[in-house]
Amino acid sequence: MADLEEELNRIWSLVLELSEQCKNNRVLVAQLKARSDNVKGQAAHVGAGFPLRRFNLDISDEEFNSELEGFASHLVFENQQLQQENRQLNALLKEYEQTLETVMGKFRGVSHASQQHDLSLHSYYTSLLQTLQTAYSSAQLYDDTSLSLLLARLSTLLRSALRSMGGENLELELAGVLNGRVKNLSDPGTSPPPSPSRSSSSGKKSVIQRAPARPTPFPGFLPGASGGYIGTDGQADWSMEREMEILRLEEENHALRDMLAIAEESAHMGGEDPLLLGSEREKLGGPVEVARKGSLTVEQLELGAEQEAAEQEARANELPGTGLGGETGVITQDLHDGSVPRVLRPEQAIDDGPD
Repeated sequence: MADLEEELNRIWSLVLELSEQCKNNRVLVAQLKARSDNVKGQAAHVGAGFPLRRFNLDISDEEFNSELEGFASHLVFENQQLQQENRQLNALLKEYEQTLETVMGKFRGVSHASQQHDLSLHSYYTSLLQTLQTAYSSAQLYDDTSLSLLLARLSTLLRSALRSMGGENLELELAGVLNGRVKNLSDPGTSPPPSPSRSSSSGKKSVIQRAPARPTPFPGFLPGASGGYIGTDGQADWSMEREMEILRLEEENHALRDMLAIAEESAHMGGEDPLLLGSEREKLGGPVEVARKGSLTVEQLELGAEQEAAEQEARANELPGTGLGGETGVITQDLHDGSVPRVLRPEQAIDDGPD
């Protein structure tokens, strides 16, 4: 144990000595480095020739003056060369500046034109986009408005169809015509048309009133012009007006049959009177057309009025005493076939007379 401690103490003392020696070596190295730097500076000054009096004190004054004159002349020559190079560099710099100014002027012109072109292109496309957006918005608004109007008309037509199927509102065009005729009848300034009974009693020359022209249909159905639902105003008395019109037509048909003797011919022929309405056929015991009242239109009324006028004119043009004329026929009795009545045209009756 004691030997180990002695060995450690000896090693520690050696380490201390070595550290001191290293410190001394560092100091010596720093001194040598400073001296070497001094020597390098002196060598540089000797090569340049500036501090002659400081480092060359052993030379004579003549040598010193000669060296100084030579050094001065060398400096003057170098100064002249430097001035000439400076002038050349200044000229070159001016030329470079002029060239750069020319290039920048052209670049400014091209850049200005390019910027103006970009700005004009940007403004053009901006206005074009605004125009397209405005047109698209207008077209979309028009489409939406048209779609809403079409939907309103469709809803109105569907509503009117459902009401017609429910029996609330039938034949809207005929309803509009009847409303117009009822308004004309209720107007105190207009006189009512003569009844068929009066015309038949006074000479049996009645003038059949033509049905009014069909009114111009509006969007949707007739009671509403805008296509929307307007309620049930103006349609409460529709059934009453319809029944009044049907009764008036039945009275006219009775008067026409009385004037043209259609009832007697129909009774002899055993056929059915085409001018009879459903109520009259029901009274006579014939088949009743239930949909007759609801299927009368303005065109059918006009056609019936024209046919009645033509038949009345044909009856007026009959030959006196023979009962022939116009488009009417003559009822004959075929004796060979039994008691089956046969209707002959006027030409056939005239041709068969001499035989």
